Amino acid sequence: MIVKGGYNSSTKYKSRVVSWKAANFKAIGASLGHLKYIKNRPGDDKEKGGREFFDSENDRADEKEFQDAIKRIKTNGPVIHKIMLGPDVTPVDQKKFTREVMKELAERKGQDLRWQAVEHRNTDNPHIHVVVLGKDRDG
Repeated sequence: MIVKGGYNSSTKYKSRVVSWKAANFKAIGASLGHLKYIKNRPGDDKEKGGREFFDSENDRADEKEFQDAIKRIKTNGPVIHKIMLGPDVTPVDQKKFTREVMKELAERKGQDLRWQAVEHRNTDNPHIHVVVLGKDRDG
C-alpha cells in the first residue's frame, strides 16, 4: 500500500502573519480548501455536486458539520492531517478498507480519531483521500 501524508498547520503560516490567531485562520482556510479540492477534483468519477464524503460510520458523512468542526479548531499546531491511501490491489469496498486502516491507526495512536474521506477512481490507480482533524474527539 502506498500512503502519502501531510498536514495544514498554523505554524506553517506564523512567519507570514503577525499573530497565532491569523496563522490559525489561514490554516483553517487551507484546510477547507483541501476538502473542496478532494470533493470536486475533475474526473469521470465525479458525481453531480461532487464526490460524497464518508467516515467511520456513515457512507454519506455530514460534510457541513465536519467543516464546522475545522472552523472551531484553535491551535498553534496542526488543523488537519491529510492522508492518501493507495492500496496495492484495489479493494472491492474502498470504504471498508479505509475504515479498517483508520481503525488500526487510531488503535496504534491510542486516540479516538475523527476523520472523513473521499474515494477517487479517476486515475489508473484508485485511491482514497482522508482528512483527520488535528485534535482527536477528546481535544
